[in-house]
Amino acid sequence: MLSYYGLEERYEAVKNWYDGYRFGNMDVYCPWDVISYCDELMDDRKTEPKNYWSNTSGNDAVRHFIEKLGNGVIQGGNGGIDCRRNGGKRNS
Repeated sequence: MLSYYGLEERYEAVKNWYDGYRFGNMDVYCPWDVISYCDELMDDRKTEPKNYWSNTSGNDAVRHFIEKLGNGVIQGGNGGIDCRRNGGKRNS
């Protein structure tokens, strides 16, 4: 993507800020952040990297995955979420 937009000189910045996944021998960067950063760089070549993904999703996505886990997740006493371990038994 950086090559396509003529932004090769930003490779190290992108790697340092957005590297987060490794699949086999391939490094994969956070796509939302890289796309957003490239978009801003096209308007202003002096733009510095930043987090673009924070506050992009509400709790609905998290709630969906928790519901899919069923009894693998319980609500803690303070309203937080605790993962169950040891075959569904709470650690004491």
